[in-house]
Amino acid sequence: MYGEKAMTAYKWLALFMVSSVLILAFPLGIVADRSNPVSEIFVPVGVSIQEAINNAAEGDTIIIQNGVHIEEQYPIFVNKSVTLLGENVAQSIVDADGTTVGIFLVSASNSRISGVTVQNTSQSASGIHLAHVVNVEISNCTITGCPTGIQLTDSTSGNITMNQIVSNLGPGIYMHTSSSYNKIVGNNITDNPVGVQISDMACQDNLFYYNNFISNAVHQNDIGFNSWNGTYPVGGNYWSNYTSVDLMNGGGQNVAGSDGIADSAYQDLDWYPLVKPIYFFHMYNWNVKDYYAVIATNSTVSSLRFDPSLGTYMNFSVVGDDETTGCCRVAIPKGALWVDDLSHWTIVLNETALTAGPLIVEDADNTYFYFTYDHSTQVVRIIGTHIVPEFSLHVMLALLALFAGMFLLEKKTRRSLL
Repeated sequence: MYGEKAMTAYKWLALFMVSSVLILAFPLGIVADRSNPVSEIFVPVGVSIQEAINNAAEGDTIIIQNGVHIEEQYPIFVNKSVTLLGENVAQSIVDADGTTVGIFLVSASNSRISGVTVQNTSQSASGIHLAHVVNVEISNCTITGCPTGIQLTDSTSGNITMNQIVSNLGPGIYMHTSSSYNKIVGNNITDNPVGVQISDMACQDNLFYYNNFISNAVHQNDIGFNSWNGTYPVGGNYWSNYTSVDLMNGGGQNVAGSDGIADSAYQDLDWYPLVKPIYFFHMYNWNVKDYYAVIATNSTVSSLRFDPSLGTYMNFSVVGDDETTGCCRVAIPKGALWVDDLSHWTIVLNETALTAGPLIVEDADNTYFYFTYDHSTQVVRIIGTHIVPEFSLHVMLALLALFAGMFLLEKKTRRSLL
């Protein structure tokens, strides 16, 4: 009888402790506030995006489903703080069908547009126009066939990241009327008459880096006071019409050895221009944060793999024309993969460790690698010593508490049985 009671108590305590672990693993702070619910609104082809915005509450996510969406009337007014999210950027298409006004007019701060293709306005219209707003994000979109790709009017502290701004009829990005403190990072700005047009001296402290400026008639026309590169070793942008030697490294580009950054500035504007095009590769999502590897290379990169369950490394493949030399400049975020000392990194090409030649530097957020190789198909493995944790600290502590409690209870139960 005492044994049965002890076992019952053991079961109840175990259930209590498992519940405690679940509470710790999923803290109250991430439970939805049902007094102010956030909804997802799905918009299939044939249903008005504007109507979905009108019916949305602040903070809602409007998912634009795959297909070609043509509104009865443009522009689409984003007049509340919502997220417009495409299912697939190549298939979630918002087409102006040659109308004379822009597609999205964003007049609400803290809004976000991501993962959609915006195309085919006419005359002086913009694909996406941010007007008098703060903290708006435009990311992972394709903007094409518009007189202006993205326009900013008196808009500040926004993020324009990893978009394809391609083959527009005028500027890819146009900033005016005191648009300041925006970050323009990781975009492909290609085949536009002007890549970036900044026509107002009051447009100040905008930051441009890791953008590819390729085959624009004019890459930039900036009469404001803006920054066109990050600090060293982050680097600047890639400019397709610029060739410069890369024999040196360091903040002053005065230390012998290549680093993937040109030894001289681009037009006294970008002080750390990258010598090869830049590519972003998604590595991992942890605690609602996305980690990206940034690779500047003359090779074709594929099969990037980063899996914390397999080990403390990142793999990818590179290929190029035979009998040519390939090069890679790789930035890896420390929040995903890191070491305690730079000498602990290992770079392996086709199972052979590089013993000489790779340059490795770091800043507070990333580690930067530069190395060369003979072109063929190479599998690159960058090996560190620490990797993003599978479980957060409070979950690990809760699990340890659970196992300790169960161990102590089991010992007590045995004594009771004796």
